[in-house]
Amino acid sequence: LEVARTKHMPYNLVLLDYLDRGDIEGVREYLKESGALMRQGSLASFCKNQTANAVFRIASRYAEMAGVDFSVRADIPEELPLSGPETGALFGNLMENAREACGKMDAPFINVSAETRNGKLYLEIRNSVQGTVAFQGELPRTTKKIGGVGLASVESILSRHGGMMHCAQEGHIFITRIILLLEKSGRVETL
Repeated sequence: LEVARTKHMPYNLVLLDYLDRGDIEGVREYLKESGALMRQGSLASFCKNQTANAVFRIASRYAEMAGVDFSVRADIPEELPLSGPETGALFGNLMENAREACGKMDAPFINVSAETRNGKLYLEIRNSVQGTVAFQGELPRTTKKIGGVGLASVESILSRHGGMMHCAQEGHIFITRIILLLEKSGRVETL
């Protein structure tokens, strides 16, 4: 429960929604399911960073349950310049958005790749998406009645730490690319 409460910000928003509606039974069920997912995925190791790894484990379990082809090839270092909650919010929001987008497809997939080079983390997430994504500025416009803060939150975290994000669509593939400075003296080039 401590992991879910402090390191997975998007999941906290789900709990907050249940509480705002006074649905205590919903909170109880959500926590039971989340705990079961964490226990089932506890052996998977996707990267060295514990928080990102935990988010990938949870995303992997959700993907498996939903029939989503999920793959991660990530060289994410143990230490990032982000706090634990920032790391959880960044990766959690990205995984949640990818899961929601690809869940509407016949052959859904999420592919995550990350590598570290020249003092920077390069992250790319490719997921299936149905239809054409509308953009508002540089971010995709939300289709949810209540929402649209996930990628704005990611962008805010990145800007505080000298990183940047670029989103694009190529056919039925949505692509999110991120560069994060791992060293304070570096500079991020254009994506």
